[in-house]
Amino acid sequence: MQRGSGADESSQFDLRLFGCWDLRVDGRAVELGGREQRLLALLALRGRRSRSYVAGTLWPDTTENRAQTSLRTAVLRSRRVVDGILDAGRTTVALAPGVRVDVHEMLRVAEPRHAAVSDPDAITAMMAAGDLLPGWYDDWVIFERERLQHVRLRALESLAELELAYLYLDAIALRVRMGQRVVSVPVLVALGVLADGSKQLLAMEMCTSESRDAWRGFLESLTARGLVAPKVCVVDGNPGLRGAIERSWPKTLVQRCTVHKLRNLLRKAPAHALEAIKADYHRIVYAASLAEARKAWAAFVRKWKKTCPGVVASLEEGGDELLTFFAFPAEQWKCLRTTNAIERLNEEFRRRVKTQGSFPAEDAAMVLLYGLVATGQIKLRKIDGPHLVRAVLAKTLALDRAA
Repeated sequence: MQRGSGADESSQFDLRLFGCWDLRVDGRAVELGGREQRLLALLALRGRRSRSYVAGTLWPDTTENRAQTSLRTAVLRSRRVVDGILDAGRTTVALAPGVRVDVHEMLRVAEPRHAAVSDPDAITAMMAAGDLLPGWYDDWVIFERERLQHVRLRALESLAELELAYLYLDAIALRVRMGQRVVSVPVLVALGVLADGSKQLLAMEMCTSESRDAWRGFLESLTARGLVAPKVCVVDGNPGLRGAIERSWPKTLVQRCTVHKLRNLLRKAPAHALEAIKADYHRIVYAASLAEARKAWAAFVRKWKKTCPGVVASLEEGGDELLTFFAFPAEQWKCLRTTNAIERLNEEFRRRVKTQGSFPAEDAAMVLLYGLVATGQIKLRKIDGPHLVRAVLAKTLALDRAA
């Protein structure tokens, strides 16, 4: 049997309704007319229906005979272009059983047994997918758009159940086409560590800058979704982010990324002193205890304050927030003293999309990044010492808080 659009018996059909109408056969885009698009969308949203129901829904302002004629034409044209996508009988019509629809996946994720506690990546990806069929104003589309938005909101409410221990906050840069230009834009990222030690991508948001207002809005969206304050936020030195944390979670500890701070120190150091400053700094952040770190800190200041005052000023700007990780289990110090978890996410993402110079739109970039994580193509390994996280949450560990 000949199949349209280059399809064969083993072809995979993928229909996307969030963000835009998009049909692909084995990854290749397929063009259909407006009435055929609406036919497939209705069947994807409502399932198998009688021919009279489909005709009356799609062509409500015409006679029954003309509506039935339009339906027969739409079915024939759909089959001609993409044979095998419809299961049409004498009295009913439906999508073929093997057609994958993004709406169906969203509904699966939103079911109670797929609550955010076990699958927050998938729920976050679901929220990034865009509105249902934007630009379509048929009554049935508007109804389904509102219904699915309620489903999404109910799923998000379950984020309040997450047992969040640690939160990494940083931005990654993506090249996106905006209008006639390709620009580099920051994507704010929240990566959480849960009670079982697993890392979960909690949120991403594309912004025009990493300003205080941008970070504040980002964190406020997390709290609005019910996310509890973490024990510690691991961040770089962005002042806008630091101020936003103080506003949203004033009691949360902050750990400044020690790698970002080292880069800042070395930028202010003379060439002949780079290696010595790096070694002395490592004696601080790789010390065996907080007490040893403070001794190394004092020695650093004594040694460099006269010859490299800018370096010392930069170190002191970081203050105790460079040493917060010492208050947590030693097995986790390596993971907590830097934002490397997000850096690795960024590296993996870049590696997988390196052949694509830029994204055609903001939505395309966000959906792809979420999809890579949600489908497991980018894996987030557990934090070191995962068995200790629950004890941290319960405050039962004797942590190193020596002065």
